[in-house]
Amino acid sequence: PFSHVFDNEFLPKVLGNRAETFGWSHESMSIRLLDSMIDNNYIDEHVLSKSDCRKIEDLICASCSAYKPSPYFREKRYLTEIVANGRNSIDVDKFDYLDRDCYYCGVRASCDFRRIMPFIKVIDNSVCFKASEVWNVYEIFHTRASLHRRVYTHKVAKAIEYMVVDALVEANESLNIVEKIRSPREFIQLDDTILKRIQFSDANHESGGMRKARQIVERIHKRDLYKFVNEYCVPREMLPSWRKVTAEDVVSCQLVNRSHGVQLHPDDIIVQ
Repeated sequence: PFSHVFDNEFLPKVLGNRAETFGWSHESMSIRLLDSMIDNNYIDEHVLSKSDCRKIEDLICASCSAYKPSPYFREKRYLTEIVANGRNSIDVDKFDYLDRDCYYCGVRASCDFRRIMPFIKVIDNSVCFKASEVWNVYEIFHTRASLHRRVYTHKVAKAIEYMVVDALVEANESLNIVEKIRSPREFIQLDDTILKRIQFSDANHESGGMRKARQIVERIHKRDLYKFVNEYCVPREMLPSWRKVTAEDVVSCQLVNRSHGVQLHPDDIIVQ
């Protein structure tokens, strides 16, 4: 549920150092879901062969750092650059989600995805683009950067993301969320309706964690969101020696407000 928020925020927060023992990744679960769909729908070998399944798996994992292509794709390496391009990140997946997100967020894309397609050619076993389209290709990354700045990392979007993560963390013990990633059959139960299940959980038969989770979800509906405080852009020359700031660092610098008795704790702060 909630795509990369689940992968990058929720699971590390719950599992910590145990994440590796679960063998979880976005791509590996996609492959397991594919296998599960084939088995559950009794798709025969003559309809979708094991060789075809292996090719689909290759296309899914092509951008992973540990990816090792099968003999078929070593001869036709350019095919691995269509869905998940690990060479330059220009692929149909990016075309799809950028076009979709621009449309639904009311943001105008500065690139023309449809114009790029006719100017693609395979050269030396790689997908290449006509030189005259260089600025349109640049605009793909400009559009992506714009969406990250204006949508994906917008302060309200991030506040809701963190609240969703906290709600899932609190509800994990009652709903057994983490354990469901072990099985594709159970994992598909974790769609976005999980927030509804938390919201309408039985108040008479719930744990303290579930009660907190429901309160967080109710805060989201009431727009009583986490508050954005500040941001700091680290100068490029300082990046090599820059130490990651923690919530404890922020708390250690506070001045206790004696008039109102306000004192922050590390659990009150999220540092991105």
